[in-house]
Amino acid sequence: MSRPRVPPVLWAAVAACAACQGGLHLVSGSDGRSGPDAAEGGADVVASVDAGLASSAPDVRIADEPVLADASAILVETPTEVAQVLRRGTNYGSLTVVVYSDASAVRTMVGSVWNDGASDASTVTTLPLGSPELVKFLQDLAAVDDVSAIQGPPTCPGDSVSFGTRTYLTVGEKTGGNLQCPDNPTPAQAALAADCVTLTQ
Repeated sequence: MSRPRVPPVLWAAVAACAACQGGLHLVSGSDGRSGPDAAEGGADVVASVDAGLASSAPDVRIADEPVLADASAILVETPTEVAQVLRRGTNYGSLTVVVYSDASAVRTMVGSVWNDGASDASTVTTLPLGSPELVKFLQDLAAVDDVSAIQGPPTCPGDSVSFGTRTYLTVGEKTGGNLQCPDNPTPAQAALAADCVTLTQ
């Protein structure tokens, strides 16, 4: 029993689709005709057409499944610690301001009157992201090559050894002197020292 002939219009559509997928190889019969019924190659042609159609089948996905064009686009850089500003005062304990690369900061107050930070009690507050004083601090910090080059006396003029305020800036492993009254600072160093005092007010 012979296989029913494929209508010419349908065969033309199948041939065009399979040919664009590289899966159609026509076989000519002894009478010169080409098509799926031509001679013994008919079965091979059908197999090639089936393979071509299968390879062109669309990838079935759930309609609501999100597809990310670039996974790296959703990665968010984690802010890193840039500097620490430490203020010590006999009357109010110690205050540390940790400044991060995204222009945010965390202030931690430890201690109370007379103990200079010896208490375990602490108060933590966060400075808003992009605060003007933080932006200025980062700009002025970038203008100073080495914070350890900023030096200042242990106590400022008018302060006694027992009472007074001292402010220090640490970047990496380098720490400067007392920024409450720096010794002969350059304009950039003076600006940075003032920023540190402002951040610890």
